[in-house]
Amino acid sequence: INEVLTSATGCDSTVNGVVNILGQNEIMLDEVLCFGESLTVGTATYTSSGPIAEVLIGANGCDSLVNGNLTVLPQILTNLDTTICFGESLTVGKQTFSATTAFNEVVPAFNGCDSTIQGSVIVLPENTTNLDLSLCFGESLEVGNTTYTSSGMYTDILTSVEGCDSTVFTNLTILPELTVSVDINTEATAYLDPSGIAQVSPAGGAGNYIYQWSNGANTPLAANLEGGINYCVTVTDAAGCAAE
Repeated sequence: INEVLTSATGCDSTVNGVVNILGQNEIMLDEVLCFGESLTVGTATYTSSGPIAEVLIGANGCDSLVNGNLTVLPQILTNLDTTICFGESLTVGKQTFSATTAFNEVVPAFNGCDSTIQGSVIVLPENTTNLDLSLCFGESLEVGNTTYTSSGMYTDILTSVEGCDSTVFTNLTILPELTVSVDINTEATAYLDPSGIAQVSPAGGAGNYIYQWSNGANTPLAANLEGGINYCVTVTDAAGCAAE
């Protein structure tokens, strides 16, 4: 710079010097943030996707331009409602659930951001059945694909309609064979003469016998039996087993 000016006194005033023009200071930003994060540029805070345009004061006192673009990734939210069997568990992140409850867990996502998993888990109750059965001699019990023909304590694990284990505990008693024998105490003296007497003697079964003769009698001893006629008797025990 070399300039001659006129001073206040009317004399020449010479100005000499050098002017340095500083280059423009511009910063370009291209930022990606997770949902819920923010970016501060100067006094401005950005929380959503869009352009960035700010003018700051640099260290040299000049304007500093900040331009660019901000991308805020969408929230990663998963709703999970599930049902599991008794004895099973559900792991979400670092938490393991083995009882019915609601949950809200934050786990790392594939992009480095937080991923929220919320929902509930229902644990079905234990499915057990207790059977205490008495069967007649010669009968059998089927539990699932297994057939039992002798007395004992048995445990079977089946699959319920929900796909869970269903445990059946069985106390099975096979009753001794019910047998009957009939004795003719008195034979009828003549054809169709109602003077015959017969008696039935049961053995085995569950006891507490019920008697039913074909002539209507309901006691072990049947009287007034006619000569030449065939009679039948059915004996039923307390378990419903019958023999003739």
